[in-house]
Amino acid sequence: MKSLCRILLLCLSLVGVTRAADIDASVVAKIVVKEDGSVLFDGRKIELREIDALLTPIKEKKGVVWYYRANPQSEPPPTAMEALKAIMAKRVPIKLFSKEDFSESVGVDGKPHREKKG
Repeated sequence: MKSLCRILLLCLSLVGVTRAADIDASVVAKIVVKEDGSVLFDGRKIELREIDALLTPIKEKKGVVWYYRANPQSEPPPTAMEALKAIMAKRVPIKLFSKEDFSESVGVDGKPHREKKG
């Protein structure tokens, strides 16, 4: 659990360090890690080894990853940690979400924030 907290804090700090002017908010990759450890990339089930290649065009276009993990109160499946490590290794900004439909993000303050539609 401590390692998850450290990784999440690092993710939040990476997003905070990246200036808004350096991000194209219209370029988004949505990554979901299910309770069973399966990983979805933009709604399609993938293998962890695919993440790096899938993130290359996102990074090139200065996009951002929207990340959600099911049941965040429990211990994460190993794939959740590996997915986060892959995203961080690619140095793509990450926005964490508390709802699978990406309607509520987690702010740097740790509090939920409703996402604006449109």
